[in-house]
Amino acid sequence: MAVPTSDIAISNIYSTANGGSPGSGSNIAVSDLFKKSYFQGPGPIGSGTISYRAWGQYGSTNGADRIYGLSAKNIDNNFSDFSGLTYYYDNSSYKVAANIQNTRQGPPYPPFPLYDNNVGVEIWLYDSTGTYAYISSGSITATVPNYNQTFTLSDPTGNSPIIAIGYWVVRFTVNNTFPGGGATVSISINGTSYVTGQNAASNGQTTFSYTGSGSAAVASTGQGYTGLYFAIVIN
Repeated sequence: MAVPTSDIAISNIYSTANGGSPGSGSNIAVSDLFKKSYFQGPGPIGSGTISYRAWGQYGSTNGADRIYGLSAKNIDNNFSDFSGLTYYYDNSSYKVAANIQNTRQGPPYPPFPLYDNNVGVEIWLYDSTGTYAYISSGSITATVPNYNQTFTLSDPTGNSPIIAIGYWVVRFTVNNTFPGGGATVSISINGTSYVTGQNAASNGQTTFSYTGSGSAAVASTGQGYTGLYFAIVIN
């Protein structure tokens, strides 16, 4: 459900984010609904500062956790700012997905190998402070040979807000000793390279994130939808 494009009422903006209506007797300030963020709402993915999900135009992070389509604003906030906006990923027009490739070859058999070249991959999206993870891939094992799989990470049931900026984390786990000291990994998001040819240490975990490589803007992914598209290559 999206906010209508005309005759926009506070109930439209509230219900798009929360479903239903605030209810009689509720005391919700328009300024709070507009400015505070999803992550100031109820737990477990939120601080509980407020009892509902808000839109993040300013909030505690100066608009860093705003919903896609909004600009960071602390003054002159307007109902028209929300015209036609969607709050949650629907996995149709809006989606977060990842393609993971492991191009390494399997070990020689026999004898018993010292390595298998399989790599674990985990992907998260966080709020701007790195406190609350609102999308997670879980553990994905990219097996050899010729691994090439695409996964949808966003939840279309109203649990994945379209935060305008992707504060991402990708972790690689290598459980067996790789010949040559580990895998080489690359990460691009929406066609922009964030990690290129970096080493993922053998027999351990290596993490890359927005704090070291930069955040990614939600935008056209080139895959037929708006959101974030991770292309991860292991070689």
